[in-house]
Amino acid sequence: MMHREITHQKELVEQIEKSNQTLRETNQRLNQAQVTQRAFLAIVTHELKTPLHLMLGAVDTVMRKAPQSDSDLQEMLSILSDSAVHLQGIIEDLLTLTRLQTGSLTLSPESVDIVHEVRQCLRLWQQNERRIEFHADEETIPIITADPLRLRQIFNNLLANATAHCNQVVAVTVTCRQQFVVVRVTNDGERVPEQFRENIFEPFFRGSERSGGGMGLGLAVARGLAESHHGTLALVDDISRRLTTFELCLPFNNGTSVTHYEPEGEDGHVC
Repeated sequence: MMHREITHQKELVEQIEKSNQTLRETNQRLNQAQVTQRAFLAIVTHELKTPLHLMLGAVDTVMRKAPQSDSDLQEMLSILSDSAVHLQGIIEDLLTLTRLQTGSLTLSPESVDIVHEVRQCLRLWQQNERRIEFHADEETIPIITADPLRLRQIFNNLLANATAHCNQVVAVTVTCRQQFVVVRVTNDGERVPEQFRENIFEPFFRGSERSGGGMGLGLAVARGLAESHHGTLALVDDISRRLTTFELCLPFNNGTSVTHYEPEGEDGHVC
């Protein structure tokens, strides 16, 4: 009887060891697949940047030299330019995501007027058919330390998301709260469904009801860049007015981590 129990225990130990070995091998293959995928994305997006840059330069040259009286040609060139700029944004988001995931993203921090940076981004989006409202407590907002290029990438991704899902209006506000600058981007479209709230910041996530035409990169990249600045990006509830609001919080000093700050909705509820 005892011999049977010992034999049975040995068999169990062997089965457990085999299972553990299988799990280790599977995990190793998955890790290698992730490394390969990230390397592939980095190479492909890097190789696409140069020809796309040349294309944009060529289109710009043709637009300047083409007769202004030829409205059809100007319209086609404008469409080509807009499409190339859109593709450029996707490529930059892919590169940024890869660098965030591999820890190879390098920031170039400097003194930044965040209100000015938001205004610069809004100029591009105000040509959109959606109405964009802007308010900032300019006298109370200090200069912060951040990478201006990456800040604009965050703002553009948030504005792209808001204009894609709003009905008519997008509202952008910049305020100070505690020791942080808070940028809110609100749209009057349908609120994010409950089943998507946990996943909305995951790379390549595209909820069927809010997918639009994007790749599911913008919010993931925006949050990653916010965190690289020791900040936060959160979806906050505004139940009373049925709005969708994304709140970016950045510390005055880039070396200060946002560990004790929680973004709040109009009703005080945090998603």
